[in-house]
Amino acid sequence: MKPFLAFAIAVGVAKIIWIPTERVKSPVATYGIIGAMVFGSIGFIGGFLGPIILRPDSPQGPLLGIFFTGPIGFLLGLVGGIIYGLKVEKGQCK
Repeated sequence: MKPFLAFAIAVGVAKIIWIPTERVKSPVATYGIIGAMVFGSIGFIGGFLGPIILRPDSPQGPLLGIFFTGPIGFLLGLVGGIIYGLKVEKGQCK
């Protein structure tokens, strides 16, 4: 049951990200949004679950993902996606 639930969540997230980006014709905006969502999610999950697994006795552990690693990952993904989108737009990347 758990693998099916994880797969269903992954499909839902893919629909949330990819369907709106199909309407946007700018590679800068598309790659910026996708980069922000992917790296923000990775940062949030890593910062939220990492302290829970490594230090279960710490009550403030999940706050790391909420206030630090999630937003930092979002911003880094946004900037990286925009830079990559600009390169794609200029024809430097395929």
